Amino acid sequence: MDQYFSADLDEDRVPGPAAICRTRRRGRRKPGAEGECATCWPLQAQSLRSCSRAPGAWFAGTELTPPLAAVVLGALYGGLPAGALALGLGFAGVGAFLLPAPVDSIAAWRPLALFLVLGTGAVALVASLRDSLRTAERRAVRAKAEATAAREAGNFLDSVVDSIPAVVFLKDGRSLRYVRVNQAGEQLLGRSRNDVLGKTDYELFPAEIARTFRRGDDEALARRALVDVPEEPLDTPLLGRRVLHTKKIPVPGADGSTRWLLGISEDVTARKQLEQEREMILAREHAALADAEAAARRLRELLSIAETALGSLDPETLLSRVVSRVHAVLAVDTVSVLLLEDGNLRLRAAVGLDDALAQGLSFPADRGLAGRTLAARGAVVVDDIAHENLASPVLREHGVRAVLAVPMRTAGRAVGVLHVGTRMPRRFTRDEATFLQLVADRVALATDRAALFER
Repeated sequence: MDQYFSADLDEDRVPGPAAICRTRRRGRRKPGAEGECATCWPLQAQSLRSCSRAPGAWFAGTELTPPLAAVVLGALYGGLPAGALALGLGFAGVGAFLLPAPVDSIAAWRPLALFLVLGTGAVALVASLRDSLRTAERRAVRAKAEATAAREAGNFLDSVVDSIPAVVFLKDGRSLRYVRVNQAGEQLLGRSRNDVLGKTDYELFPAEIARTFRRGDDEALARRALVDVPEEPLDTPLLGRRVLHTKKIPVPGADGSTRWLLGISEDVTARKQLEQEREMILAREHAALADAEAAARRLRELLSIAETALGSLDPETLLSRVVSRVHAVLAVDTVSVLLLEDGNLRLRAAVGLDDALAQGLSFPADRGLAGRTLAARGAVVVDDIAHENLASPVLREHGVRAVLAVPMRTAGRAVGVLHVGTRMPRRFTRDEATFLQLVADRVALATDRAALFER
């Protein structure tokens, strides 16, 4: 370095005291302060190393700070093209203002070379950093937009799911804990979703109902297909017992395993009630139709018995035909006709009691089951005659257990008793009693008519 300045400022070229240095003549430097070298001001000469123009001291100067700052700002705000332009302009400015004239050594180019190296590196680095920042900013904006779109899509999906009138829930495929439930589920359960999420069925419902729900979950997870559960009972605090029709669908995750279990439950309680009411109505209609058919059949049978009764004027033949018809129609074991004769009831016709008929069974009209029937003036039903006060042991001897007895009436007076019996326990119905009473009245009329004819 000393050699450079020695060569550059030899004796032949150093001006005298009254002269100024070449940089002064070129107008690039103002007169320096005291202590500058003789090349800058015609004062006393100092060491060449104390001059700010010396290459050894140039590195610590501030001449390159403004152009380098301009290059950095150009690359920062304008990118590589603006940085390159600023670098070119700075290169020209540094060459014009800082390069000594005449340039008589290689060392004089060092500041310009240093600016070019530093400026090029700064442009490349700042432009790269700017591009990276711009790329990161674009990515951040895109990520923010995607997050906003995802959030809006999630809110829209939540709004749609909450608008569904059916109960929609989502369970974790491994722990079977609730992770989502819609508004309809909150209303049905009478709980907020915060009370439901993160819990299992066993933590929310009684054990029996929880087991029912879990069976459907396990079946859907095992089959990895939709499972339709027609009826699931659920006790709710506000609506009471409800019946749900539930469909459970396993939802796979990214790895192909079942990650979620989607459930859709419809409250079919009202529908089930309507179905039950419809079944009850249909059952009543069938029962009414059956009753009507039975009444029509009984009417036909009654007309048949009436024709039998009215078609014969012989009392014995008439009664024999009537008891045979009643025996067939009512499907009983015994049929008896007891007529009033001189204050006694006498067995005049029978089916299943032939020996008693042959013996001419007779007893007082105010005794036993027959006497009670005459006194009641209506049907008497005995489900078991074991404890009944009977006027004759004939019915017990023939193993009869259940008896239906009606009075035979004509012109407002009783003329006898018609009763039927079974050896097996049987509860006679009101329709059977009505039918037997109609038969008894017609038989009484036919018997009275036959008696008049005989007289």
